[in-house]
Amino acid sequence: MTAEDQLAGTWRLLSLSRHTPEGARIPDRPRRGLLTFSPGRRFMLMLTWADRPAPANDPPTDAERAALHKSFIAFAGSFEIDGDRLLFHIEISWNETWTGHQHPRTFVLTGDRLTLTTDPRPSAFDGRDSVYTQVWEKLPA
Repeated sequence: MTAEDQLAGTWRLLSLSRHTPEGARIPDRPRRGLLTFSPGRRFMLMLTWADRPAPANDPPTDAERAALHKSFIAFAGSFEIDGDRLLFHIEISWNETWTGHQHPRTFVLTGDRLTLTTDPRPSAFDGRDSVYTQVWEKLPA
């Protein structure tokens, strides 16, 4: 079975940790997330803060809408595998500076667990250079 075959399906975020490029832990908020890989090397990813509050009403106020946006990341597109590297080619994103760019990850597949580690890059939340490690669990089909 190829890595692409093993990736196919939907994954739920189990944990996310953040470190400086030198390895010092950076405190971060708990997250929820889903990541789906489909045939044809397509993907979609959504991450939110686990503790984000729901707006008091629908539609949300401008302040509530800004808080929701601040606590959310989503992007989708195509991917390729190069050895232990997973290369996300972003075609649509919550952050237009990412659209049209590539976001590489080192990946390790162990049974129903997928670990993704980013290259050092500025955090989307506070701009600090960070390395994120995400552990995902494959959901049953």
